[in-house]
Amino acid sequence: MDYIESITKGGILAQLDELSVGDLASENLKQAVSQMRREAIRLVESTGLSAFIENIATYKNQINTAIQPDKDHDRAYAHDIVNLLDRLSKHVDVTSRKQIESKVFEWIPTFIYMDDHKPFHGSAYLDQIKLRRDSGLLTDEDKTFLIIFEMAGLDFDEELQRSNDEDREQRMLDMNDASLTLTHLLADHWSQRNYKINFTADGYHVIAFVSDDVQNSLISLDERSKGFQWFFSFDTTFLYETQGTFKNSIILLDEPGLHLHASAQRDFLLRLKGLCQGQPTYLYHPHAVYDRHATAR
Repeated sequence: MDYIESITKGGILAQLDELSVGDLASENLKQAVSQMRREAIRLVESTGLSAFIENIATYKNQINTAIQPDKDHDRAYAHDIVNLLDRLSKHVDVTSRKQIESKVFEWIPTFIYMDDHKPFHGSAYLDQIKLRRDSGLLTDEDKTFLIIFEMAGLDFDEELQRSNDEDREQRMLDMNDASLTLTHLLADHWSQRNYKINFTADGYHVIAFVSDDVQNSLISLDERSKGFQWFFSFDTTFLYETQGTFKNSIILLDEPGLHLHASAQRDFLLRLKGLCQGQPTYLYHPHAVYDRHATAR
């Protein structure tokens, strides 16, 4: 309780230090208040707030006992002091509880849940996506595409407007920048080959092509393996959902990598390990992706 007591102790000591009665109080009451103040301050400083709270009933009794029957002002002064002691007691209780709750919330990790998603297969029509978006009928693949679009640095509405523009050069530049951005973002995530992403646009139609160091020719994403499509979509979505922040997080992955073969699963595990490097992140996943050399993970 040292952390919590340190927050409220200063305020309690300040109010106790100013505790006094007026000149019209009897000497008996003045001495009782002075003695009570010294004892309470010493107790708070040496022992803490808990001991002070436990002794409040004793302090109140001392004050009430010191009241002189023939001194009308004594009763008024004593009443004010007793009320102050009651307020201090409630203040410590409420403040401590709030500080405990605040501290506990700081310790609670952030939970990030990601279930299986619909991979983007490489081709989309912006006008059709807009219609579904405006109608609230976006498909899972639409959502994945919009995430990939944003992660590539593209603005969906701006690209939609440019679909009919005569200035095709600016659109080519946009797509080229997006291709470089996404290629750089996902670089080194797939150890089997070095992949390059290439976006092209023709009117409302946007197509994602992928080339690699083995096959330099552009191949549409939908012609790549299901495992690559899943990894490509998942990795981009994962970065988007977590914003690259994994500190104090527990990430729950529901059946990841079902379409990945053995070497791709190894890449996936290495990817997760890299994301957690140096940060207190915990990843839980079922048996579909399993590292027998790191069972504790």
